Amino acid sequence: MLDGLLEKIQKRVGDALKEIVEECDKEHGIRLHSPLLFDWLREFVLRNGKSIRSTLFIIAYSGFAERIVPRLYRSAAALELAHDFVLIHDDIIDRADTRRGAPALHHRINDYIRLLPVASPVRGEDLSLVMGDILYALAMREFLSIRADPRRTMQALRIFLETGFLTGHGQFAELVSGFKSIADITQDEIYRTYDLKTASYTFAGPLAAGALLGGATRAQADALYHAGMLLGRAFQIRNDLLDIFQGNNIQKKSDFKDVTGARRTILLWHAWHHAGSAERLFLDRLLCAPEVEENNFIRFAEILTEFGSRRYAEAEIGRLAEQAFSSGMLLPMKGDFADLLTDYSRSLLFSDAAEAS
Repeated sequence: MLDGLLEKIQKRVGDALKEIVEECDKEHGIRLHSPLLFDWLREFVLRNGKSIRSTLFIIAYSGFAERIVPRLYRSAAALELAHDFVLIHDDIIDRADTRRGAPALHHRINDYIRLLPVASPVRGEDLSLVMGDILYALAMREFLSIRADPRRTMQALRIFLETGFLTGHGQFAELVSGFKSIADITQDEIYRTYDLKTASYTFAGPLAAGALLGGATRAQADALYHAGMLLGRAFQIRNDLLDIFQGNNIQKKSDFKDVTGARRTILLWHAWHHAGSAERLFLDRLLCAPEVEENNFIRFAEILTEFGSRRYAEAEIGRLAEQAFSSGMLLPMKGDFADLLTDYSRSLLFSDAAEAS
């Protein structure tokens, strides 16, 4: 029953995204005046993501609401549009090649530009940034389209905007952490970045905003927000693990960027502070390399296992999840949706499938 309910929620979010794209075209004639914009936006927005934020938003709303208000799913889909905005910027910053099993948006546009009969000064990165800005504006519009109590809508919007600010703050903090040696970075600093960049807008914000729209009290929404921060921190650790390990196997990734990029993860922090001197020298060299070769990536993964960093990260996920679920956040919610939130969160934290972001 719960699986069927989850599938229904996710399908309706997907349908809402399709409706938004099509209606935007009808209103503004995008396909006629800017067919490339329409094609690229539509393809990117409708790629096969998991709609995690929208799903949590709907579950939290349904756990308190007496009825489904008009355009609820359009408002939920706005969270995915905002997420797409973040992904476009992340992929440019990370110099990522792929996203959701297809070329990153800026790569796809650059491939098109290379085939033009004339040289163009415009880059795929330039057009992608503009498209990201369009998606953010569209997200704001759709979030406010819900026909709910105006006071609660404004409260939820404030959370939505706050999480956007925190995410940008977290992205900045993550990038400037690359100015410091891993030896000088603390676990608390890394967790603070996780909280800002991932936890607030992936779990905490959607849960609190959905709950407030559904009729939760401020105290109930705050409890969900607090638990969501714990779950979001655990979720980021889980994604860090899945970048390197798949079950008992090491991922085959020669372009692993979390080490050579600015990111300082709990795995890297733990390994550096618990490894021997030879392994520290190896990690220091890895941090300075422009890219990670396959054999060095495998050695990095072996160090994580040998010195207990993988085991430590897995234990942290369990600890944070237990702390979240013992916080009493689910007590005010309707039974079915409390169970659904628990099951869904656990599947995100403890399955071997990486997020299709």
